Amino acid sequence: MNGSTHSPFESNGLESDGCAVGAFAVLHIPQVAFPALRKQPGPDVGKPLSSGLLRQADEQSVAAAAAVFHAIHDFNLQDLSFTDWGVVGAPCLLGRTSAAAILDKYTRLGPRGVSPLVSPYLSLHAVSALISLALQAHGPSMGVGGGPGSVAEGLLAGLTMLLEPSTPGVWLAQTAWDPEPSAPDSGAGPAVCHAVALALMPAADGMTALRLRYVASAPGADASLPNVTSLGQILDGISTVGRSGRWWCPIKGGGAVELTFTAGSPASRLLPAGDPL
Repeated sequence: MNGSTHSPFESNGLESDGCAVGAFAVLHIPQVAFPALRKQPGPDVGKPLSSGLLRQADEQSVAAAAAVFHAIHDFNLQDLSFTDWGVVGAPCLLGRTSAAAILDKYTRLGPRGVSPLVSPYLSLHAVSALISLALQAHGPSMGVGGGPGSVAEGLLAGLTMLLEPSTPGVWLAQTAWDPEPSAPDSGAGPAVCHAVALALMPAADGMTALRLRYVASAPGADASLPNVTSLGQILDGISTVGRSGRWWCPIKGGGAVELTFTAGSPASRLLPAGDPL
């Protein structure tokens, strides 16, 4: 130890300049839409999927892949190679409903009633693995979070992954149900899965109006941890060109991740105007 108090983000520029958000998408998917979404998760981006890739995937994995495909399409990244990109998946309570149904089926039918494939499809790393396969990305891939703090952990993990010089970019996909799927007689409203995809890239002047960075302190930041829905609302709000904004996501243990949008920047034309995603 050298006794330095500087963070790795500061020494690599992610605390000062941060990284660019080169593309993003926000989706709100009702549970009834998933059968069709498994067959066609998003617009054609020139990266065909295997017909069986999404068949047994958890709904949050499907939603994450759909958000990434929409981001690629909406920001015209179809010709960009993602071979060396990293992927971070940050789901919230992935597979909880499916796991309950599987345990019930196991109790009634025994081992023969449950496919051994459920374990990899419901693991924390399933979201990032599926996106890596869909994009043929061979960079680092990992799942983080898994609980109510998944947004903060996902943002921090995405920034951290960019510290590796050989990683040209990182896809960060964050998902959660709100409200969650429930029994038909519970009286709860229709379940909706919310998904946010961010394409994180090294910062460059004029590249994008959106910047993400780690800050040691964030005056006025809400102490509560944001969820995927609130992050989606922020991105929906700044999708309109001409608006500036700043948003903080507190990190447990200190500091925060800051998202800023500067209106009138040269790259503001890249942001999709009009209807929210």
